[in-house]
Amino acid sequence: MSSSGSWSRRGVLATLAASAGGGAALAGGRSDHAGPQTLVLFDPTLATARRLARTVGANAKVRPIQGDRIRLMQALLSGPGRPAAIVGAGRYADYLLLTDCAAEAGYRLVPTASPAPGGRLGSAVVSWIMRDSRTTRA
Repeated sequence: MSSSGSWSRRGVLATLAASAGGGAALAGGRSDHAGPQTLVLFDPTLATARRLARTVGANAKVRPIQGDRIRLMQALLSGPGRPAAIVGAGRYADYLLLTDCAAEAGYRLVPTASPAPGGRLGSAVVSWIMRDSRTTRA
């Protein structure tokens, strides 16, 4: 990410790999996750969030933030397809609800990700990165 608001896939993946244990599979560690290692959540009504999904989505499970947010998170974070990391871009209300649901499922915010509205992505967009605190590393 740059201060101009543009996303780069390399920048997001580097942030995941450099975080305290975040994205163990991205960094080459062992993971107990059977599915895609990164889940990208984005608000399809926000251009910047759609750009993030296109940029990061090549090796990730990409899902729009739509419908019932709690049921969405329950479906995405349960079972063998549980991701090692979550990257999100959306509105502040979605950030609060989605990260709370993820925290209940054992995910933790990566300290380098700034959830403050009005930051690098513009006034309406909030971005975040979370990792599964239950991920094991070799």
